[in-house]
Amino acid sequence: MFGMPLIEWFGYLGSVLIALSLTMSSIIKLRWINLAGAAIFSAYGFIIGALPVAFLNGFIALVNIYFLIRLSSKKEALKLLQVNAENKILSEFLDYHKNEIAKLAPDFSFNISGSGHNYLILRNMDIAGVFIGKKENKNKLHVQLDFVAPKYRDFKLGDFVYSKDSDIFKDKEISEVTGKARTKAYRTYFERMGFEKVQEDTQEAEYRMAI
Repeated sequence: MFGMPLIEWFGYLGSVLIALSLTMSSIIKLRWINLAGAAIFSAYGFIIGALPVAFLNGFIALVNIYFLIRLSSKKEALKLLQVNAENKILSEFLDYHKNEIAKLAPDFSFNISGSGHNYLILRNMDIAGVFIGKKENKNKLHVQLDFVAPKYRDFKLGDFVYSKDSDIFKDKEISEVTGKARTKAYRTYFERMGFEKVQEDTQEAEYRMAI
């Protein structure tokens, strides 16, 4: 096996990437990984003289490029819809995604009766995520949960939620947002959104961001 020609490893790499792309829940990740795999496999086909393989995967790569351009240029309708803690749709969404939420924020309490800042995050009128926060004082809001369903995770919703024109912060005198993260994914997300890490230990990291 280890004596396999380098070109065959090249072909296997393309195959693995194409297969891996099919496991992605995010359509954008699927397209990018599938594009890389198809491009590699197309080059592999040309190198070994397998023209049907080369042309087919070259076509697949072009299709991925076309749809990635469309996705990046498409204007989407993003909206925050404030709801109370007893809202049935909110509770059903949290219950449906409870396993994913537990992976991201294992310390999240589903008892949100005292939260006060509960929003459904809508993307083209689909419920794509939720934002749940609680005021710690007049000007500070603590993020209890910021969750987006896996297929919508491309940071567009996060950029929308934490923009200065966001309905969460507009006209509410909130000048500071804080959050805690116990998982690597949540830490990465907070940092990607522009939060500053203010404290960290082996269990969790604390973040803040000025609005």
